[in-house]
Amino acid sequence: MILSKYPYVIQKEILDNMEYSDLFMFSFVSKKMKKVIKSSQMDRFNSISSIVYECDRTDQSWVCISKKWIEIMRIVKHEEGGNGYFQLNVCGKTIDFRQTSFHIPFIPKLQNVSFCVDFHLFGDRAKNGTTNFTEMEKLEKFFCSSPVLKSIKVSAGTSTAPFNPESKFYQTESVESEQDTLIFPAILSHFQGRQAFIRCHSCEIFNLIEFINRWKSGRALQKLEYLQIEIFEPELRPNQILNAVAAKQMNATSQPATHIVPKIYNWLYSKPNTDPIISHAYVVRETDSRVASVQIQDNTLSFGVWNKTEEEFLKMVS
Repeated sequence: MILSKYPYVIQKEILDNMEYSDLFMFSFVSKKMKKVIKSSQMDRFNSISSIVYECDRTDQSWVCISKKWIEIMRIVKHEEGGNGYFQLNVCGKTIDFRQTSFHIPFIPKLQNVSFCVDFHLFGDRAKNGTTNFTEMEKLEKFFCSSPVLKSIKVSAGTSTAPFNPESKFYQTESVESEQDTLIFPAILSHFQGRQAFIRCHSCEIFNLIEFINRWKSGRALQKLEYLQIEIFEPELRPNQILNAVAAKQMNATSQPATHIVPKIYNWLYSKPNTDPIISHAYVVRETDSRVASVQIQDNTLSFGVWNKTEEEFLKMVS
């Protein structure tokens, strides 16, 4: 069947009933066909909010349409001498395609595209109940070969080796992490992004104090706008932490301003904005006098950075 011989109305009806994966492959037939697909399927394409790269336990990357989980294609490592490949021209580059395969996962570098990754870092369970992740070298290669991510959602046990402090893991704009300890991943020590949400089973109070003092000094976390740490144990004592970081207090009669910002990426079933911070306690960064509100309640430390100097901040809440 030569589709181009049919009127546009019939072409559109045929394309309307094709799967996304077929439309994707069909778009490589010719430039004219690509234009027909784009013009006739614009409503379908506009309904796609995001694309998901899903890697299963066999290291096989699925490219799917978010929420509907409609598969478009799989990205695989080229097998030298493999059979079943056919070549298509993509943006001036010849790429081999085939029906199915296995591979070491990677994320392609595409213009005007942001990537978000959800993964779990667990290994074999030890007698004490902990799980030890042993594939750090492979994971670091994944981050090294990938663009800086917009958001990472991670669940982590322990590890035989830490992330490199300069790893692209710490460069992501936003990270949501559930982890056994604050040591792995060491987000408080090396994070370079804007938003971090951590649920940690246990921690040292010293780590929280050190994090706030490092921000105050201006030596680290310079892009940070919001950080939240929920601790299961030990119990957090607000006065102990606030006194240790020399936190300042607003006038008790003043009404604290509410710090709340939109989340960089809204993972499924999560709220679009950060939890509000309403606190009289705040700290000031030495290098530029920027203010951050500090709130400790329900064994959760919340830290929100204002785009204001101390003078501007106090004038705002007076």
